[in-house]
Amino acid sequence: MKLNAVTGRAKLRDYFDLMVIDQQTGYPIEQGFYFFLERYRPQVPEQSAIIVVQSLGYLDDVVEDETVPVARQVVVDFWHNRTVEVARNLDRN
Repeated sequence: MKLNAVTGRAKLRDYFDLMVIDQQTGYPIEQGFYFFLERYRPQVPEQSAIIVVQSLGYLDDVVEDETVPVARQVVVDFWHNRTVEVARNLDRN
């Protein structure tokens, strides 16, 4: 699962794929958290959610990937903006 992948490795492809899923499929990232929690059943779900949100917002160690059809900075800017909203939405639930 892509949300789990971004916590364990820093690949631009995973961040890009999640961006596209969030923007184009009708399945926002917030809904993906419910799938993530159901699949991995972490002992402390709130802590796992925080780690995932932090991972989505931290792309300093993510390098350019020629196979991704947009510039790295597009993905970085998207997640820097989107994680604020995601954190706020998850905090409400």
